[in-house]
Amino acid sequence: MKLLLIFFLFTISLFASQVETFRWSNGETYLSYLERNKLPLKPLYYNLDEDEQQLTEEIISGVNCYMSKNEKGELLQVFIPLN
Repeated sequence: MKLLLIFFLFTISLFASQVETFRWSNGETYLSYLERNKLPLKPLYYNLDEDEQQLTEEIISGVNCYMSKNEKGELLQVFIPLN
């Protein structure tokens, strides 16, 4: 039973991603964040409806954000709190 648990935990750790914390810079917009990180602008910003684009303007500077990356360092997800 212990061997099965150890094997299970080991296999989970192989597929785990790394989560990094960063602070949202003062004066940075969501659009400039996408450009700086070379993320696709059309699906992540321009395809949003007008209300959702306005929500991205309400990101508070200095708020803690979280970035999830895979083992190759490729960006998987970004967690940015809105208000």
